[in-house]
Amino acid sequence: MKYTVLAIALSFMFVACGSENTEQSEGNAAGEPVEMEAPVAENAKKDPVCGMLYNDAWTAHSVNGNDTVWFCSEGCKMAYDARPEKYNKKEG
Repeated sequence: MKYTVLAIALSFMFVACGSENTEQSEGNAAGEPVEMEAPVAENAKKDPVCGMLYNDAWTAHSVNGNDTVWFCSEGCKMAYDARPEKYNKKEG
């Protein structure tokens, strides 16, 4: 049962995360140019589960040791909380 719930939560996470990453490169529906995002620094804050760039509107978070880890959605938070070792980057 818990695997079914986790699978459903993860599928919602991918839908939620994927819908926020869309961008147009050639223009909008009216043919007007669309401003593209600037390049992102390698050390920019990202959701460790889906890789989305940090947004001030994010409210989901977990505390891992002395660090607070922020997530784009509750689905990403649930995935991280289930297996944090999978998403923690080893430095060094």
